Formats: sequence, C-alpha cells, structure tokens
Amino acid sequence: MAPEPAAPATTADLIIQGGPKPYTLLQRSEQFLAVYLWLGWIATYILFLFLLAFGSSTVRLAIVGAVTVAAFCPAGDSAKPVGPLMFAFGDWTMKRAAEYFNLSVQMTRSTYAALEKAAGTDPNPNPNPKPKPEPKPRPTPVLFGLEPHHVLPYSIFFASNFLEFVPSYMARGLMSSACFWLPMMKHVYTACSAAPVEKANLKRLLDEGISCAVVPGGVQEVAYLTKSAPKEIIIYLEKRKGFIKYALLHGAKICPVFAFGLEGSYNFWVPKDRLSLEIGRKMGLLPMLFFGAWGIPFGPPKRCELTVVVGEPLDVGPDPHFSEEDPAKLSAAVDATHRKFIDGIKSLFEDHKARLGYGDWTLKVV
Repeated sequence: MAPEPAAPATTADLIIQGGPKPYTLLQRSEQFLAVYLWLGWIATYILFLFLLAFGSSTVRLAIVGAVTVAAFCPAGDSAKPVGPLMFAFGDWTMKRAAEYFNLSVQMTRSTYAALEKAAGTDPNPNPNPKPKPEPKPRPTPVLFGLEPHHVLPYSIFFASNFLEFVPSYMARGLMSSACFWLPMMKHVYTACSAAPVEKANLKRLLDEGISCAVVPGGVQEVAYLTKSAPKEIIIYLEKRKGFIKYALLHGAKICPVFAFGLEGSYNFWVPKDRLSLEIGRKMGLLPMLFFGAWGIPFGPPKRCELTVVVGEPLDVGPDPHFSEEDPAKLSAAVDATHRKFIDGIKSLFEDHKARLGYGDWTLKVV
C-alpha cells in the first residue's frame, strides 16, 4: 500500500514554531529547574531514600510528612481542567521545558488547518474560560502517534496546550501508569497535562473529545537501544495496533509524528535479558541505568535541540464509522490504517532527516 503523502523536504510549505533562542544564565538555570521538577523524580526519590536512611530526624520527618500529605491530596481528573495553582505550575514548567529543549514543532499548513478544524474550539487550556452564549459542537479528538520512545518519551509534551503549537482540545500526553503511582510525581505530571496510558483512560478521553499523544512502541523500544549501531533508530510498531483500533472506534483522527534530536539526551545501559524485558512490559518502565544532565543518575535529560514533525491526519476511508458489532469491517480498517501509520512514520523520517542532520541515519521498524 502506498504511504501517505509526507511533509516536504524543504521548509517552504511548513509552519515552524519554536526553536533555539539565546538565553541568559539565569534563564537557563530556571529552565533546568523546571525540567528537573518534571523529569527528575526518579533521582529525587532515590535521594529521599538515602536521606531517610542517613539523614537527621528532622529531615526524615520532613520527607515523610511531605510525601504523606501529597499521598492524600488528589491529583485531579485527567478529563477535566486542573485548578488555578496546578495550571500555573504546568504552564511555567512546559514553557521552560520547551526553551530547555529548544523545541520546534513543524507541520504543513494543510495539517495545521485540519487540526484547527478538528479542535473546533479555542486551544487555550485556561481552567476558567469565560461563558459563551452559544456552545460549540464536540471537538473531534486527534490521536497523535509519536515515535521514537528513546530512554524517556519526554518529546510527548510537543502537543501540550500550554505551548499552543498544536491546535487541539485539552490535549493529554499519555505516559506509563508507573508515573502516577508516587505522590508529588503524579501531581506534577497531572499539572503538565499528562495522564495514564491505560486503555480505559484512553477510551474515556477520546469519548470526551480530548486529543491524546501516545508513543505506540512503548517501553519495548527501549530494549532496542544500543551503542553498537549509533545511527540506527529502531521502533516497535508491527504488532502495535491497539491504538489504531481505539481511535477508529471513537472517531478520532490519527496523526503520525516523529521526533528528531532525542539522541544524546542520556547515557544509558539497557539489560537484554528476558526477565528485565518482562518486568518492563508489565510495569511500563524498563529496569535500566541512565544518566542525564550533569551526569545525575536517573536525572533529567541533557539539553538538546528537539524537533517534532507532525504528519497529515490519515485517511481512514469513505466511511469513518466503525463498531465492534462489525468485527470484519473493523479488523480490515485497523490493518489498513496501521499500515498507513507505519508508512507515514517512515515518510516523515525519510523526508526530513537530511535537513535535520540525520542524512546518514536509518530507520528500522520491527
């Protein structure tokens, strides 16, 4: 089957938002703090454990108290806007993170127009919008399928409404449920418009018209990270059809998305034994070692220039209505759309790799 038309190899027809800018030392320090608060929680909890074992009684009491209070404070419903304080924190964190990673989000004008039409509403995520005399129709949700995963899929924040780079209605970045197990960590992720990637949650969000960004390859892709082939990106998609099925059943548009620039974010060691892979599959978090900025174990990523290219919404055929009551039609549509998605990911990579410094890199889909 022929691939979907990919984005052009030049920038003439692209809408390019964000990108590198000069910052002062104070601004760079603020950016690092925001990214640490967002992505440095594994390192923080390891520090907590160390201080609980060797710290003073005052320090121990402070840690236990803070964690206990946070454990009893609800993080909120992922299908609803957060409160003013969490909104302000999420807005500050995501904008500083975009600066830290020099985030650039790029798409064709036709893609932008299609996403605007699907959103059908002001993409501003303000939790207290002014009442409008005429309610707008339910927006069409968009499922953004982002690749690759790499060590941590932090590039998923490209679709955050706080950045207003991608037209969408209350977009959520879906991440491993493990990110929502720990107090404080789950509050930070919720404030930053993240939500658990559980099937039931995905269905509920799509039903509400809320767009979602997912990394279909998931933690399985981490197992393919290797230093022996530094210019090869391996993504795990051939058996990943579930997200396509849920998108079709809930009337969501599907957009392939590719992130360039993740390499170099971490130094890492990945176990290859079957037990570790099984643990990773069950928990959504592969047991591994990685070192980020300043060599911090399990810390936030190093600075990089992250470019996310959003592809055209996939054509699902003349009749976009599907039901589990007609399994033959649904299965055929899932298979066809899944192949289009893989072709779309390949096209995004091949058509943009030269201008983004990946000219001699290869992409392998397994």
